[in-house]
Amino acid sequence: MTGLLAGLLAVAALPPVGFAPAGLVWLVPWLMGMRQSRRARVRNTLIALGLPMGVALGPVAGQEPALAIAVIVTVLAAFIVVALAAADRHGVTHSWRLVGAMVGLIGLLAALRSVGIPISLSLFLPPSVVPFRIVDAGGVIAADAALGLWQTGLAIALMAGGIRSRPRSWLMPTAIALGLAPVILIPVDPPPDASPDAPRIAIVQTLDDDPGTSTALAHAALARIEARWVVWPEAASPVLLPPPWQRPPGGMIHLRHGYRYLEPGKLRSEVSITPGVKARNAPTGRWTKAFPLPFAEAALSTTDGPDRNDLQALEVLICSDASHPRAVDRAVARGPRLIVNPAHLPTAGLASLGGLHRRSVHLQAARSGVPILVVAHGGPSMVLHPDGRRRRLAPGGVQAVATLPLPAPPAADDVVADVADGPIAPDEGASHRAAIARLTRAYGLGHNADAVPAARDRALVWLCEQTGLMAMNASVNDIRPPAYGLQPTPHGLLAIRWLPGEAADAPGIRWLATVDRPERCRSAGSLHPPTSGTSRLR
Repeated sequence: MTGLLAGLLAVAALPPVGFAPAGLVWLVPWLMGMRQSRRARVRNTLIALGLPMGVALGPVAGQEPALAIAVIVTVLAAFIVVALAAADRHGVTHSWRLVGAMVGLIGLLAALRSVGIPISLSLFLPPSVVPFRIVDAGGVIAADAALGLWQTGLAIALMAGGIRSRPRSWLMPTAIALGLAPVILIPVDPPPDASPDAPRIAIVQTLDDDPGTSTALAHAALARIEARWVVWPEAASPVLLPPPWQRPPGGMIHLRHGYRYLEPGKLRSEVSITPGVKARNAPTGRWTKAFPLPFAEAALSTTDGPDRNDLQALEVLICSDASHPRAVDRAVARGPRLIVNPAHLPTAGLASLGGLHRRSVHLQAARSGVPILVVAHGGPSMVLHPDGRRRRLAPGGVQAVATLPLPAPPAADDVVADVADGPIAPDEGASHRAAIARLTRAYGLGHNADAVPAARDRALVWLCEQTGLMAMNASVNDIRPPAYGLQPTPHGLLAIRWLPGEAADAPGIRWLATVDRPERCRSAGSLHPPTSGTSRLR
């Protein structure tokens, strides 16, 4: 019963419900159940933690079962270890043993965060209640200590109330723990506003799953505003990033999140700095995802950091990197005024996971003292201030382009311009032209078959100029997904996309790799002999 009550309170504390009082007491029933046998304590722990974790991660378990199971098992193991240590096998315990068990739990949660699992007692509180003063002074571990010891003291007080003799050994830890309540509620001083003439940042938030449509709609909205930078999250921009020499229109500097296809089996999650054709003295560089998620992003290649980055005011942390303490510390070491977090957050049916991401990132903003701008496909997109404030730039479930001034820290003058719906209809064409046009759509270019040159040799050069893709000129014995290629058939060329987990059923592929400079595209006019490996037609 105590485990069920704790689990229900935890569910009520998490998004989308977000009932703050439940987050302040959800551990109390679980702690009071420590006077039971070992088997009962383990059972209560499985229920108390299984319910909220099932609600948060259950909807994605079907998509990424290995990752979801690994996270759930790891967190449950930490709580079970604490439950076993909190009392002997018969359930006999005392106040200091419970306090020691809570201290151990706080340390285990800090260890899990250090390896990329964003678990914290502070996640069970909305930002309006989280003790950001303590996070600013001592980090997330200090806030967890305050919340954990507060609930431990409350549990000790309730248990002592049911004991006739009320031993003195229960009084001191109870008083210490309950005395933390005023500290938890101390507010953080708000930072000064940004300068009114500060350069502005535009963010793109879309819902359309068609990259070509999303790109066209966003550019139409961007043409009506002024900004120095524009941030494109995953799925609001082309899935595959275009080659560096392909520059967007206008004079903005585009920070575009997508995937850099290098060669078969090598894919990189990246935010590239791409100046518009009219941009002057524009910076160059990129950011790559530092800590790809186990299992879910096993196909991603990693680097030690960006090869080059000329921006000083901004840093970028891709998706889950913004909740990873080591990734945040690397970014803060560069001294940015703002950290940008492009993310593809779950929308309908998965609001709890998106809300937990924002809560976790907000804790890192408070710990680092640097505001973080979450730019989310599907929304909501918002600025998370170190002092606990949140400023929503665009609500969830809408297509929008929003702007804000470069913070020192963020200001309140935000502008939102809705993006109207409008389809881009593809035209398949025939022969090689349809296949090559289909490959360009992976880069969000929206070309139909009529845009592809009629001569096949010229069409291959055009494909390289548009996307950087060129047939590999060396035999590869071990082709791995993800991979892109072209397959010659008696009726022309077929576009090939081989994704992880798909069956291999199409022989004779001319596999494609990305060239590093446009001059190499001059020799792209002929397909080399087939490399080994097979793929699925797409």
